[in-house]
Amino acid sequence: MKKRILKLIALMTCAICLILALPSCGKGAAVMTYKDYTVDVNYYTFWLSRFKANFITYYIDVEDTDEYYDSVLTEDGRTANEIMTQISDDAVKNYLVSEYLCDVYGLKLPSSVLDSIDNEINTLIKDFADGSKSAFNTLLAEYGINRKMLRDIYIIETKAGLFYEFYAENYIKPQLDTEAYESFCKTDYAKADFIYVTTEFGYNTDENGNFIYDDAGSYQIKYTEAERNAQLAKVAEIESKLNGENFNTMRDEYNEDPAKDVYPNGYYFYADMPYDTTVLNAVLSMTPGEIKRVDTSYGVYFVRRLSTEKDAYSKEENSDFFEDFETRLIDSIFNEMMDEELSKVVINEEAKKDITIKTVKACMDF
Repeated sequence: MKKRILKLIALMTCAICLILALPSCGKGAAVMTYKDYTVDVNYYTFWLSRFKANFITYYIDVEDTDEYYDSVLTEDGRTANEIMTQISDDAVKNYLVSEYLCDVYGLKLPSSVLDSIDNEINTLIKDFADGSKSAFNTLLAEYGINRKMLRDIYIIETKAGLFYEFYAENYIKPQLDTEAYESFCKTDYAKADFIYVTTEFGYNTDENGNFIYDDAGSYQIKYTEAERNAQLAKVAEIESKLNGENFNTMRDEYNEDPAKDVYPNGYYFYADMPYDTTVLNAVLSMTPGEIKRVDTSYGVYFVRRLSTEKDAYSKEENSDFFEDFETRLIDSIFNEMMDEELSKVVINEEAKKDITIKTVKACMDF
């Protein structure tokens, strides 16, 4: 399923999740430099081409037109082209630094992995150029590289992943303790419960409360105008009566959340979890004890922010919210370490000024 680019913009500081790689070899002008490692203009152009293809493929609201790339997406006036190029640059810097660190720590790919990369490239030559290396180079030339450069790119991409795994396993996991878990839980997660009233549709259920799905796989039934007005009246009633003392009682009486019996002790929210962003942003901006009404296109939430429990990440009743807790903690520590190094990358603005997501050709195949 395609995502939305605005969600990615909110997460753009976490460039490592974009899974790109940049080699430090090449003969063109250096676009980025880190210590004595560089990314040249050919490799930079190719990876922006790949990145452009990713944006087009995986984000539903990205349009491959000049008008879209020139459109302003943020309140501070940045265009789609500027934002996507910046996200790309952050990922490029991340992997440039990873390449250097791989060499510092002496991390090398085993011959079996190199053979796998060679086999992958040979398959591409067969599929796209009928086995002709020269014809394959002609195809790659559209993106500024050749077959040997593509092999370098695949190697660096694989090495970058290798460094993350190596560093996480040997330098992060051994240092994790209760204090680290508790601190991350308190700063990155927010506990809340809510009273939810649907205003657009009801639920089709049997006598036992189990959902009944239609042929399209939906258990929702669109409200009539009268039914919708009745739901809105319920919202108004809740709003007029609700306070900090009667929240639990009114939640038991009015809450229409389908999962209310699954999570009776509340939800744990974090910034990039798959949840309605309007509700999510509201929860993360609240303080414990605060109650806020949040309107969405399908219903109304009365959200109450709760205090985070000690040891919340290990309690069975919270397990659905903390399945990837340790992974997210490791990512956070890793990215913090990387950020310090990324700030040392020197960018040659003159060399890259005409190379942007808008100007490069999307590379869908390699």
